[in-house]
Amino acid sequence: MLFHPEEQNGSIAEAEPRNLALQCLRELFQKCSFGSLKSVLEPVFRHFDLHNKWDPPPTFAIKTFKAILYSIQSQNSYFVIQELINQLEQVQNGESNVRVGMATVLANIVSIAGTSIGPLLLAIFNSLLKLLRSSVEFQQSKQCVDLEKEKLFQNTLINALGDFASALPDYQKVEIMMFTAGSIPNVESTVNLKTERMCEAFLQKVLVKTLLEVATKYKTFYLATVFTDAFLRTLLQLQLTRDAEVRLIAHQIFQTLLDRHDNQQKLEHLLLILPEMRMEDLPLIVEKCSRQDSLFMRRNIHVIVSTLYRSVVIAEPENSVSIEKQYFAFLCSLALILVEVGNDETQVELFRLAFALQQYALDEQLCEEKAINIHNLVSRYMSLSSQLASIPALCQHVQQVINLRAQRAHPLLNINTDKPKSIVNNVESKLADEKQDQ
Repeated sequence: MLFHPEEQNGSIAEAEPRNLALQCLRELFQKCSFGSLKSVLEPVFRHFDLHNKWDPPPTFAIKTFKAILYSIQSQNSYFVIQELINQLEQVQNGESNVRVGMATVLANIVSIAGTSIGPLLLAIFNSLLKLLRSSVEFQQSKQCVDLEKEKLFQNTLINALGDFASALPDYQKVEIMMFTAGSIPNVESTVNLKTERMCEAFLQKVLVKTLLEVATKYKTFYLATVFTDAFLRTLLQLQLTRDAEVRLIAHQIFQTLLDRHDNQQKLEHLLLILPEMRMEDLPLIVEKCSRQDSLFMRRNIHVIVSTLYRSVVIAEPENSVSIEKQYFAFLCSLALILVEVGNDETQVELFRLAFALQQYALDEQLCEEKAINIHNLVSRYMSLSSQLASIPALCQHVQQVINLRAQRAHPLLNINTDKPKSIVNNVESKLADEKQDQ
């Protein structure tokens, strides 16, 4: 273990022992058979434990494990990952610095081994999820003395899971997402003690973040491939949980997997769809819906629309997530469905949803903030959908209603002016950049 990174700035003479040690280490692992790997790895772990090499930032440990993984046969890489996970399990309630360091090493090397893990994929992923669950339970207990370090450990593990997924082929990414979704607890159905329910709720939030991290590594081609019945049901249930933050992340997962043409960022907050814009100014990629996706939407559009309606109804102002932010997430989901799979049947159902929401805001005794946000949500959606439909009479009617609201209704119902300035400036700069590129 002479090739310590702190010596890299030394003279050539000082560098020679380090290079020699690195060469010896690589040759040692190159000649290792699968059966002897465990025996050779044990001194490495012991050295790191005795000399505090796991302490963040674990630069030396990362370099060492990268050298090991690049030296052994690729089909044996999974064994090194599993051994590191086993070491992490042994100290799962131990010193936080050590666990954060180990998780950081794992996050940096797991993508190297990811392509060779194969059939042991779910076993390793399950081990990582168990570590995450144990960390959540430990954080909720009275034994945890450093909450920030524990959160850092969890975030590092989530990043490791995301990096792990990014190195896998698409079909295995789908398996990972299904497996993660199946591990998310249904807090609403639990009848446990209050403390246990709180732990389950926190675990739910952590696992949903993990699912989002994995989803960002996947590129959807056909909706039915990723949105299986069980997975779609879980995702829709998450949009109806009590925790607004979980609902928000569930919408982000849905949008990430639904967005195949990078329209999500452009539709964010739907401020790109300003009423005075013409259709040719909208930088959206809209393609004809494939037959497979049309069949998928025909089979699932009713349950999706029903869930979206209920998610609007249950939304309430909260300290963690404002109602405006909740409705913007809903609006982006609605708009992405229209843009990505906006065949005639889907458009009709989405129009029905918009009208139902408007009627709900009129009929129910809602607080002013919620009612105004629902009306603005419907206005922005109708502005987008009318322009995408390219029906002049509909566009004219929608614009007329928006203008009348601006003149006669509550000032906050004027969607031309009621926009966060920072987002508007960002949108305008994006549009200007795209026009220059063209």
